[in-house]
Amino acid sequence: MILITFADEYLGYCLASHLAHSPAFRPQLRLTYRHSSSDNNNTNKPWLRSFKTQAIDISGIDYLNNDHLSKSMRNVDQLILTLPHHATNRLEHCKQVCDVAVRSGVRSILFLSHVGAGSRHHPTLHDYGLMEEYIVTTLPDDVHWTIVRLDWVQQYLHLWSTLVEQTKTLRLPLEGSICAVDITDVCRAVQAWANDTEVDGNSSERHAGQIYTLTGAEPLTGDKMVDMMREVTGFEGLRFQQVRLMDLDYDLRELAHDVWFDERLKRERSIMYQHAFDHTSYLYKDIVFEAPSRNQIQSFLDYFDWVKKTSGSIAVDELRLLIDQKPKSIQEFFVENANSFKPRV
Repeated sequence: MILITFADEYLGYCLASHLAHSPAFRPQLRLTYRHSSSDNNNTNKPWLRSFKTQAIDISGIDYLNNDHLSKSMRNVDQLILTLPHHATNRLEHCKQVCDVAVRSGVRSILFLSHVGAGSRHHPTLHDYGLMEEYIVTTLPDDVHWTIVRLDWVQQYLHLWSTLVEQTKTLRLPLEGSICAVDITDVCRAVQAWANDTEVDGNSSERHAGQIYTLTGAEPLTGDKMVDMMREVTGFEGLRFQQVRLMDLDYDLRELAHDVWFDERLKRERSIMYQHAFDHTSYLYKDIVFEAPSRNQIQSFLDYFDWVKKTSGSIAVDELRLLIDQKPKSIQEFFVENANSFKPRV
């Protein structure tokens, strides 16, 4: 079986949703999410119900409880691990998952890391580096590990669509350029890793001990992104504004109080609640998912500061090593979501 952790957060949901579109994968999937005693019916997480209605094994657990983790690891061969944003002690959660996975006989672990994992000056990015170090130095030789470092995800821009609608302005603290990766490319890469197994269930040595970096096809400046938005929306009045990190912090915090953002969130959650994973297109790439948590906002701030200080977002072609395809361009993202970025006039 394949265990995907933190299915209640964005990356975990996208990966689980992508694999759930394949009927062959559904019986092999097991999902876990952070159990909340104040929300036993998951009213704040309607996307979890859609997995249950498709008979996918999903359960809420305490990630620091060995018994909960041991039960979730039964018959699991492959583990897909993400670093959560909502847990303050997220490193302890992930380390505990790895420790129990080893004791439970998991043979292969994939960790979704960050392109800025090497930074020691940005705490939320450094967490990824610490987790990478833990995996590389503590896992026994018979447990194959693979690390996939992600650049900025194109679909994070859904969080900016409401503000663009209202102000006709894309506000980012972007100096220089970034190489944003499409979330469907990320999910296809993970699916390729999951498919690449031997008959006896052991992870193929092709990916064992490998560190891949997934980026977009080309570097993008703020002005270039706005040029694309003008082209697909037909609205020439759109503009880019380079802002301070504290301005971005304010903008993203205020999303939770924005009525237009709340209206979109409720509309999309209604769709997610009934989603049956039977469409040819992937719902997860078109949704805003949720208002960003404090940790996620800080990770965005750290990322843009890291880009400014290191120019570290560079296009690489390692996606081909996993799925033998070119990365999707951000032009495709803006074409598919043109209506979301069209100003309300």
